[in-house]
Amino acid sequence: MRQFTLLSSALVACCVVCTAQAEAKTYTAEPPREQKATYNESENAITISAKAPKYTEYDWETYEQDELPYISYVSIFRHTPGESWPDTECGRVSNPTPGETFEFVDKNVEPDKKYEYRMACYVDDTKGSEAYVQAYSGTIPGQLSTFTASTANHLTSTVDLTFTAPTTTSTGDALTKTMAIDIERYTDLFTYTKVHSIENVEPGKTYSWQDTGLALNDTYRYRAYARLGENGTGDLSDADVYVGLDKPGVPQNFKATASGTSVTLTWEKPLKGAHNGSYDPATTTYELHRVYIDGSNELVDGNITGTNYTDSPALNEEQSLSYTLTAKNAAGESNDKATAGPVVAGNYLQLPFKESFANQKLEHLGWSTLTTQNDPYYTYKAWEFVETGRMYYYPTDDYLDIAPQDADGGLASCIFYGYSEDGQTESLVSPHIDVNGKSQIGISFCYYDVCSQASNNTASLLISTDDGQWTKLFTSTPSAEVTTPQWKEVSEQYQVPAGAKNVRVRIDAVKHDGSITNVYVDNIKVVDQSQSSVDGIGQNADNAPKQYFNLQGVALGNERPMDVGIYVVKQGKRAYKEVVK
Repeated sequence: MRQFTLLSSALVACCVVCTAQAEAKTYTAEPPREQKATYNESENAITISAKAPKYTEYDWETYEQDELPYISYVSIFRHTPGESWPDTECGRVSNPTPGETFEFVDKNVEPDKKYEYRMACYVDDTKGSEAYVQAYSGTIPGQLSTFTASTANHLTSTVDLTFTAPTTTSTGDALTKTMAIDIERYTDLFTYTKVHSIENVEPGKTYSWQDTGLALNDTYRYRAYARLGENGTGDLSDADVYVGLDKPGVPQNFKATASGTSVTLTWEKPLKGAHNGSYDPATTTYELHRVYIDGSNELVDGNITGTNYTDSPALNEEQSLSYTLTAKNAAGESNDKATAGPVVAGNYLQLPFKESFANQKLEHLGWSTLTTQNDPYYTYKAWEFVETGRMYYYPTDDYLDIAPQDADGGLASCIFYGYSEDGQTESLVSPHIDVNGKSQIGISFCYYDVCSQASNNTASLLISTDDGQWTKLFTSTPSAEVTTPQWKEVSEQYQVPAGAKNVRVRIDAVKHDGSITNVYVDNIKVVDQSQSSVDGIGQNADNAPKQYFNLQGVALGNERPMDVGIYVVKQGKRAYKEVVK
């Protein structure tokens, strides 16, 4: 019995201790969220609203966070920014529901004053984390619609400032009151000084003001804002201007047009100086550079006085040319270059034509590129010429090092990335090749062939006559079966239309969904086959009747098909492909 009594006493003591410990548990609430402050002009009151927290602050020592059992009250303090916080609260919200929105209406405010509120939730006597919100007891106008700074010419020491007043408040409501516009000028150490104010400004109207007596050869920075009352200031608008002779900005509408062996270049004067000042067009000259497809750069003329120029480079054969143009005067040259091109200019290339990208270079500099990339923020240069390629080969979970097909130290690689869209097409376009008097040519190229498990990307061969529409001659098809990766040569014949002057060959690398790999090509050739048999079949038989077949070998009869496409023609012992346009 005694023992029981002693045990009971111990249990009671333990329960008392545990109860005391449970009662001693404290809850430090998270701060209120989504706090807002709204001014009601008719009642001259500010309503503060926020969502009460649902949980305690996260304990980084125990990695625990408790759900709040209740909130005793929200304590709210108010002060004017720049002044000390008072010791007494301006209001209190009792027993808000955790996770729900609460409100407090402050009716003890003065018009046209800025306030800041501080609030925290208490659970019993334990204060939670604080939240803040600012308020203004008035109407805040929106930002100026326009704000510009300019000079009349490079000799003046006066800046012309023009601005248009807002038509709405900062919250998007229609602005019906007149307002003031304050203009400030930068002095130093991030300090601005008010230099002018215009009162009784009407919403939506444009005003101007001149800042006079400024020093030449310096940049002046201004900011302006609309204001209602003394403290209802809208968002800032900025404008910079150079006073004195500014260096020129970028030439405008720079264009290049090729005609035979010459290129006509036209442009317009810069709109303004590089620092928004006056650059004096009368003393401005232009520097023109020619840029080749391999990246080499050549000065064409460094002292052009007009806004047009004809470039006649001494080229042995057609080349792809781009141009850069800068404007300059006694103060310096434009910060950026205007660019034009690429265009192709020069004499047509002769047969036989070959491009093997030997030593990672182009033998012929008349190549150009096309792309379907349409990202407004980023496009990249897809084609590059490399010593070896590298590809992840999924079937064996290995990386392949790809040597050039002819071991000459170079091949063409088309880069695709994970964000490249399905169907993105990168084209490598040859210069014009002379086919005058030719009846048939042969076109061949090599591409690195892998199965569809390794890549679904494809390579296509196209041809254009006299800059007409492009005709597709071949498209690769990745095998569904696992195959040995290897170079594959494609050979096609093309019947040259009567009277044709030139052709261009195009290689398309097309990205398709699947493994992210590059497309590799090498050894592009165009040869004259006018005097030889086609596909090794017999000799010409001009008097024999023609038989037409589609590419699947289905006979179509003796009449030339009307539908656009590529057809196989047999005439006697001769066979060739014919393009119907």
